[in-house]
Amino acid sequence: MKDVHEDDVTHWIREYNIVDHMASHEQITSLKLNRAIPPELGSCGLMTKTNAERLVGALIDPNNYRILPADKRDKFDPILVGFKVLNNIR
Repeated sequence: MKDVHEDDVTHWIREYNIVDHMASHEQITSLKLNRAIPPELGSCGLMTKTNAERLVGALIDPNNYRILPADKRDKFDPILVGFKVLNNIR
């Protein structure tokens, strides 16, 4: 979501009390191998799929994200694919 401002992400993370957890060394290695994060990254936070869905939904349409219209759903689905990959790494 390159067109989203970092302040908006921070706002919704705080609004929803989303807590991220630091990835383990094994998770970071797996994320790098799957090209989900840049190879030079030393650490990253992970969140649950449910929280990722809430966050992305609010960023796409903050007023009506729970009832996204069809034209917005197309934009929403590809973003969640990336989060599903991260959600399944243990």
